[in-house]
Amino acid sequence: MRRQAGRFATGALIAALALAPAAEAQDPAAGAGSVEIATGVQVQNREDELGDLRRYVSETTTSTTLVDGRAHERSNRQAFELSTMAVTARGLLLRFTLREAQARDPEQPYLDALLKGWVDIPLEVMTNRSGAPERIVNWPRAREAYSAALARLAPEHGDIASGVVAALDGMEDGPRAAAVLADLVLLAAAQPRQPVREGRVEVAPETLTASSGASMVVTRFAEFGSVEADACTAVYQSGTTMAAGADASTAEALRATLSTWDGWVIGLEQTSETTAPAGRMMKTVTIRRDPPGCGAPQS
Repeated sequence: MRRQAGRFATGALIAALALAPAAEAQDPAAGAGSVEIATGVQVQNREDELGDLRRYVSETTTSTTLVDGRAHERSNRQAFELSTMAVTARGLLLRFTLREAQARDPEQPYLDALLKGWVDIPLEVMTNRSGAPERIVNWPRAREAYSAALARLAPEHGDIASGVVAALDGMEDGPRAAAVLADLVLLAAAQPRQPVREGRVEVAPETLTASSGASMVVTRFAEFGSVEADACTAVYQSGTTMAAGADASTAEALRATLSTWDGWVIGLEQTSETTAPAGRMMKTVTIRRDPPGCGAPQS
């Protein structure tokens, strides 16, 4: 699972850049004469349609170094398809299908089987308009298929496999969808569905208190721009820094190139670095697909 906190902050920041829809900005019937409406960049000029198909490749690398010199590296690569099964006023019904998967972790070799267990199991997912997963509609059937795949791929790790399935099954719909479909959560955080103004938004530093009682100072920013009309692309960036004293901090940065034709991410990179007295962890996530241009078929 990937950490979700930074993604929710990203969504809040891009919302700060978003403009109210024209119909909500002012009712033409409410006043006389011309009506002034704020304008921004329309980041989805073609609505989602039944039958849309997008193919993505996602890669994640994590490196941990402890103060005693020990190091641990983990990586995974996934190729997946997203097909649109239905479009409603409040969101989408997508079919997510993992086509290829590989994980490498010398200390936890069973992670490869846990990931590959999802290959070719279609997940029917209700999402919001940005593509953020809310519920796996066919979860009972998918759960049984996943459990059977794990029994075949990792018979020597049956206890671990059954524990993972039970943990997912015990979650509420939203958290389970976010855990299984973490890449969709990350994509959606950079896919607004209303006009967005070009520029940068910075949030004043705020002090938060963790459940442990420790306090941390959080700073965030979001920036939208680099609009290329000829290529139908734009760039969204965000960053979050959390510092708990002088010895512990986390810095996270995201940069995404969007298609302003279909509104979906073309390429994305998220980096994070956590430093603590015990050591340091660095993580990079990249997600990419072929750019659709300004009206090419989906791919």
